[in-house]
Amino acid sequence: MQHHRALTGSLIAAALLLAACGSGAGDTLSASGDAAGAAGAGSLTAHDAGEGAAASDDHSAAAGAPAGGSAHADGATHTPHWAYEGEAGPEAWGSLSEDWALCAAGAEQSPIDVRNTAAAAGATVGGVLTFAYQPSAFEVVDNGHTIQVNLSAAGSVVIEGTPYQLVQFHAHAPSEHTMDSVQFPMEYHLVHKNAAGNLAVVGVIVQQGSAHQEWAKVFAQLPDEGAGAAGSGTIDPNLLLPTDRTLVRYSGSLTTPPCSESVRWHVMLNSLEWSHEQLAAFTARFPHSNRPVQPRNVRDLEVLAG
Repeated sequence: MQHHRALTGSLIAAALLLAACGSGAGDTLSASGDAAGAAGAGSLTAHDAGEGAAASDDHSAAAGAPAGGSAHADGATHTPHWAYEGEAGPEAWGSLSEDWALCAAGAEQSPIDVRNTAAAAGATVGGVLTFAYQPSAFEVVDNGHTIQVNLSAAGSVVIEGTPYQLVQFHAHAPSEHTMDSVQFPMEYHLVHKNAAGNLAVVGVIVQQGSAHQEWAKVFAQLPDEGAGAAGSGTIDPNLLLPTDRTLVRYSGSLTTPPCSESVRWHVMLNSLEWSHEQLAAFTARFPHSNRPVQPRNVRDLEVLAG
C-alpha cells in the first residue's frame, strides 16, 4: 500500500486547490516532530558536465560526462575530493576545481526554498509530463556520498514531447529542497537522460511512517561501503511516486559538483513514507548528504496540478 502526504501552508494550499485530483487519504506535512518532509527534484536540461561514475552521488553520473578536475602528466583527470561538511564542503566546492566555478558563482543554483509559487490557470502535469515507467532489474551502489540504485530498463518520462530514460535514483538526508523554510527528513531523486544526453530529475520527499516496499528491496540488499551489487528481483518506479503528482517546476542546477545550470526542476508537492528503520539505515551511513538551499534570485516557479 502506498502512503503519501500532502504539503500545506500558503504555498501548497493554493497549489492543491487547482488540482482536480484525489490524493487519497493523504496526511498533512508539518514542521513538527519527525513528520517533517519536503518535495524536491526535477528535470535537468543542457547538462554540460558530471561527476565520475565511481565517486558520483547523483544526477551527474547518469550523464556519462567526465568530472571536473585537473589534468596530470599521465593524461588522467583527477577529480578533487568533495564532501558535505568540512574543508571540502559546499561552501568550498566552487574553489576546488575551475570546472566547478558555478557552485559559487551560478545565478540559478539548486536546491531552493519553494515558496510564493504562482499557479498557471489550467496547467496540469499531464499536459507537460507523461510517466511511462516499468519494473526493471537494478543494481545498488554505495558511492561514498549516497545510496544509488541503477536501473537497466525502467521506462521513461516524456517531458514536453521529449522522452527521458530513467537510469537511476538516489537519496539525500535531510531534504535538499525546503518548503516555506521547512526541511524534512529525506528527499530522493529519480534521474533520467534523453538521447542528447540532457537530464531530467523527478524528486520526492520522504516522511517517517510506514515502510516503503520498493526501498525495502534496496535496504535488504545494501552492499558494503564503497561497493555495488546486483539486486534480486525488480524495482517498479511507478511506486516511487506519490499518487497525486502535483508538482512545482523551476530552472536550477545540479546539487553536487560541478553544479551545472540550465536544469529544469520538477518538485513533487506530496511526500511518501519510509519507516523509522529505513531512515535509520540510510542515515547510519550518510547522516548528512544534502546541499544547503541556494538563493532563488529572480526565478519563476510554476505549479502543475497532478
